[in-house]
Amino acid sequence: MASSRFGGRMRGIFIGGRFVPYYGLMIMTGILAAAFVGRLLIKYRNLDVDKFYLFSIYVAAGGITGAKLLYVLVSFEKIEWSRLTELQYLNQFLGSGFVFYGGVIGGLGALHLASRIHQTDIWPYLVTAIPCLPIAHGFGRIGCFLASCCWGIPYEGWGSVTYEKPCFPPAGVSLFPVQMLEAVLEFLLAGVLIVYIVKAARKEYSLAVYLFFYCSMRFGLEYLRADTAERGQYGWLSTSQWISLAGILIVAAWLFYDRKCRRKGEIYERGK
Repeated sequence: MASSRFGGRMRGIFIGGRFVPYYGLMIMTGILAAAFVGRLLIKYRNLDVDKFYLFSIYVAAGGITGAKLLYVLVSFEKIEWSRLTELQYLNQFLGSGFVFYGGVIGGLGALHLASRIHQTDIWPYLVTAIPCLPIAHGFGRIGCFLASCCWGIPYEGWGSVTYEKPCFPPAGVSLFPVQMLEAVLEFLLAGVLIVYIVKAARKEYSLAVYLFFYCSMRFGLEYLRADTAERGQYGWLSTSQWISLAGILIVAAWLFYDRKCRRKGEIYERGK
């Protein structure tokens, strides 16, 4: 039985004499890796690289805003609003507490805004660069593992991890490394999407592929997480599971409508 223990006093590393939190380091690594892969895919499809970087800024801004807003919505009662005037608490509030699904919604909304402002069709960029999302998210989950957030259920089997104080999860309890499992699945999904974009004839379905597989994966992974109380639960399902179900239904409706429209077009062409 393999198990790992992580100390609780330091959640980061010193680089050039300066302390860098693990979570921030992994997020930055993920952004750089995603940008590198995204640039290759954009150039492969002969799209404008400068526009890709411009849209990426919109996505980042919208994603961070959306992730924070959804966290505030599901954790409203747990936030000590009266302490926001305290600098230390404010820094903690701004630097932690993000919900990924809120980031997806915010990022897509920001992309729509960018298309209106710059009068550019963002769809080719979105369906081409979609692997960037699981790449960045995968590194983010590694950051969660190192920072001890988004922890798993009690578990004493192979790969279990135990955090020491001070930390978010129960200290001294052997836990399932759900963050690392999700990171591996994210990277596998990114690989599938890259192959799909390179090989498939209908590349515009890459977004549907991502949403379906991620929503399905996230729904199942929620049963391996033990921080539901921190993120909200409604009925028998967590907030993320409800959003996952909604995402799967939206993809199904989208594909059904798209197929219906295409069949109408084929009938019209045959009748001409």
